[in-house]
Amino acid sequence: MIKNFGDCSDMCEFCRHVQIDKSRCTGDLCCDAFPKGIPVYILWGYDHRESYPNDHGIRFEIRDDLTDLDVVMMQARMETRISEDRNRQILEHRRKDIENYLKRKQNRKPIPIEKRY
Repeated sequence: MIKNFGDCSDMCEFCRHVQIDKSRCTGDLCCDAFPKGIPVYILWGYDHRESYPNDHGIRFEIRDDLTDLDVVMMQARMETRISEDRNRQILEHRRKDIENYLKRKQNRKPIPIEKRY
């Protein structure tokens, strides 16, 4: 099992694409799909068996080194936390975050040059 990754979603913990060594070096949980850091929305519990923007077609795949008990635990935890409805909620939250960011960026007034220095 992955240790010291409290923000890791259940899927990430059991996925063969998680890059443990790189994550320890950078401080961000990384994987083959998201080498610069796994999006917070996936860490919140998005079911990454489904596509996610900019995942390069790489999805959750179960690790080869899991014991039978690990697999049973994974299935139980994932079934209670993951659903299509949850994915829709997370993507809607992401869409609203992006919209709010773009609105704030649009409404931001430029700082006059004389006040920048």
